[in-house]
Amino acid sequence: APKGRKVLTLLGSADPMSLAEYAPMVTPLFEQLKSTSTLSLLSGGCSGLMGATSVFCAKGTLGETCNGYSGFWRLDYNSTGNDSCIERCETEHFMKMHLLANGALEEEIITGGQSIGLGDAFLLIPGGIGTTREVYDVIQANVEYGGVNKPIFCLNGVDGSGAGQGFYDTFLQWLKHLYKTRLLKAYPGSNGTSLFVSSNSTELAASIDEWTLTGKLPEKLRLENRWNITMPVPTVAAVEFQNVVV
Repeated sequence: APKGRKVLTLLGSADPMSLAEYAPMVTPLFEQLKSTSTLSLLSGGCSGLMGATSVFCAKGTLGETCNGYSGFWRLDYNSTGNDSCIERCETEHFMKMHLLANGALEEEIITGGQSIGLGDAFLLIPGGIGTTREVYDVIQANVEYGGVNKPIFCLNGVDGSGAGQGFYDTFLQWLKHLYKTRLLKAYPGSNGTSLFVSSNSTELAASIDEWTLTGKLPEKLRLENRWNITMPVPTVAAVEFQNVVV
């Protein structure tokens, strides 16, 4: 991203079918984001919900406000036709595409192992197995890799099932269960999950804008604060385990 911008990595579904189902939940968030001069989005292409970013990307200069990456896609990147990933993403979604040499480099951008990605924070929107794995990777890094603490802004909108539940309600309840069973513990230097949850796109967009401009995080949305959960102090054994070099 250009100098002076924060990078928000998007975690969500790239399945084309997901757009019809979840665009009404996700699109308003990108419509309300205002930090076009200080924020760049990093996403996995422009298919599915990744393309919902268009309304935000179009507000800024191509390649500055939104960037895309691709390593897993099996498309003909040399094509110049209408089906070309590059052409479609850049002309229809205002997103500059960057092709990656291999899947390992894409993994570095998304979750990054010890470097925990190239971005400053993450935005979690509806997604499937791949999205779930990615967000668990980031949460593990926040909890166990001392000093990471990268914010994860989670849009927990109504899932469309008719039951009135948030899309990530079950996921959040599982984290709560891990807290209660003491299987989720903060290692030294960790602020917990650094997960900030809201079902309201206006509230979450405003929180992202505030963080982008000032670095201030919405503490009332922090998962541990919403549930009045105090992270357990790690045992001596856990600290020793963390310091083991494999």
